[in-house]
Amino acid sequence: MAIQQIQGTILSIFQDEFILNTESGNILVEAGVDGTSLPLTVGENITVFGEADDEDFDAITITLSSGEVLNFDDDF
Repeated sequence: MAIQQIQGTILSIFQDEFILNTESGNILVEAGVDGTSLPLTVGENITVFGEADDEDFDAITITLSSGEVLNFDDDF
């Protein structure tokens, strides 16, 4: 799969997944290890690099509004 970039606002967070509101609509993004809480904030604008699959968007990196970059394993 090809690496893609999406940008948007975090609508809700569920431990290692979150809903990102983008220009194309809402997207479920998976990041981190199952059951691990993510250091994200609802309402924050972020940029995500990763891969889309049939069910969700698997994050490889997330760039926060502060400029901080969170790196995740791309082997889901």
